[in-house]
Amino acid sequence: MAESEAKAAADPEDDAGRKLTVMQENPKREGSKSNERYELYKSATTVGEFLAQGGTRPDLIHDVGKGFIVYGDGKGHSFPKKPEKKPKAP
Repeated sequence: MAESEAKAAADPEDDAGRKLTVMQENPKREGSKSNERYELYKSATTVGEFLAQGGTRPDLIHDVGKGFIVYGDGKGHSFPKKPEKKPKAP
């Protein structure tokens, strides 16, 4: 799931105390920066711990989208809906 940088901005629902579970087997490519970060944050149990242990908001969004991280409340991220485009005038 590819998310734009705009969507990677802080999600108001992702407060520091929001519970999460991180898959313990590291799914990231060996030797990559994301693999190194995953090793740091895989023990996190809240969003605040995740961020404090080296995870980034884009990591969080990506990993939730891939199913590597599951929120304790079972909800995903909530993003504002894009405005509908008006049809062009003839």
